[in-house]
Amino acid sequence: MIKSGFSCFFVLISLLCSSQVNRNQLRIDSLKDRLLQFAEIDTNKISILEELSFSYSLINPDEGIKYGLEAESSSSKIKWRRGIASANACLGLNYNRKCDYDKAVFHNTEAMKIYSELGDQSGNAGVLANMSQLYLAKSNYVKALEYGFKALSVYEHLQNFQQAAIVLENIGTCYLEQKDHAKTLLYYSKAYGYYKVSNNKRGMARSLGNQGIIYNEQGNFMKALEHHTAALKINESFGEMNSVQINLSNIGNTYSLLKDFQKSLEYHSRALKISKDIDDKRSIAINSGNIGEIYFLIAKEASGTEERNENLLKAVQYLKEATLICSEINFRGPFVEFSKYLTDTYTLLGDYKNAFEMHKEYVSARDSIFSLETKTKIINLETQRELELKNKNITLKDQQIEIEKLQATNRMKERVIYLFGITILLIIIFLLYRIYKLNSKEHKKIMSDIANIQSHQVRAPLARILGLIQLFNHEDASAEINRDIIRYVENSAIELDDVIKKVVNKTSSVKS
Repeated sequence: MIKSGFSCFFVLISLLCSSQVNRNQLRIDSLKDRLLQFAEIDTNKISILEELSFSYSLINPDEGIKYGLEAESSSSKIKWRRGIASANACLGLNYNRKCDYDKAVFHNTEAMKIYSELGDQSGNAGVLANMSQLYLAKSNYVKALEYGFKALSVYEHLQNFQQAAIVLENIGTCYLEQKDHAKTLLYYSKAYGYYKVSNNKRGMARSLGNQGIIYNEQGNFMKALEHHTAALKINESFGEMNSVQINLSNIGNTYSLLKDFQKSLEYHSRALKISKDIDDKRSIAINSGNIGEIYFLIAKEASGTEERNENLLKAVQYLKEATLICSEINFRGPFVEFSKYLTDTYTLLGDYKNAFEMHKEYVSARDSIFSLETKTKIINLETQRELELKNKNITLKDQQIEIEKLQATNRMKERVIYLFGITILLIIIFLLYRIYKLNSKEHKKIMSDIANIQSHQVRAPLARILGLIQLFNHEDASAEINRDIIRYVENSAIELDDVIKKVVNKTSSVKS
């Protein structure tokens, strides 16, 4: 059985993939209405063209290519580099959906080149992830892992865990196709953890389904059914039909392993119908091939020759359809499995000529995928990835050491500044104290001078005034003596006024 865990992974810049045809059509209609509002070419119009190209990639890649080419041409006219890059990314996605991989690679490469020149890490990572998915579809696991690890590094650096989770799933699927279940489960589990943290229900559903595939491989079929059914319910609630057909196909695989072939056929047939409704060639090939395998298994257990041959002919019908589509779209991984079953089916039917021809195709495809050279390249990529992670950890540790050194230096500087501040403060306090002491001595001196003035200089004129008042002739105010007395009193009063002014001046200097 071909597992369907890899059929729905697409990453493009910051746009989300939706497989609900009706909802997507409503989106397209809305975008077309908005497009009519723009007569002249500008960035807003181009952005709408790109959104239309992306949206059509999910239901009608030919229309998606039309809008993508218009977006690329318009961006070139106004020399908008980012628009050219985004348009090429959309074209790459549409050609990938059409299984025209050469053109998909060309446009994705153009997009990556411009994004790199612009320093747009996020945009570049999106195209890298699409390239990984493209090569995964072609069963070129070396290239798929190479681009996948590059995209993952960028997304982890940007802490974009949502997109990193999708890339982790693609990497896990590469290992699944290589039958390395330990690494598959490792990457699927990491993806599920990212989805759970961000509460991404669709992503969690996909991861549940992927983990169900591993439980199938481990022989834990009840656990597998539990995971696939949970994923199916979530995807049905969102109307994610492409994901629904994947879940149905995987449930069919589980029932096949449980030898319940009728239930298996029921689920695979439902999956095939949806695949044809959404016109997805890869899933049509997978579901057709899986149905062919079921009929082959039923034929092997048939008790009568007629029943056996009837089921073998049905197996040939579905397996031929699957292998033809796989050849047409260069879908090599599933081709290996389905061509092997078709060879065995022809053999049981006694059609040895067709069996021999199909066996040659099977061996050629198998050797191209599972060669020693391919395995060596994958190991080298893994080693490179581990080395990058170690270097990253070493860099982070070195940075942490530098940070700690800077912090220690800053703490030392803070202590020096603190001690300097304390020293300055103590000096200021000492100076203020000295000023206070000097002012206090000056104050005492001034007060002493004022006391001296009051006791000597004030009392002398005041005593004269008092004595003169006693000599005043009150009986004869006009007497000659009174005039002299008044003159002396006036002189003493002037003298007393001068003394009072001196006291006032001394008092003012004390206040200041």
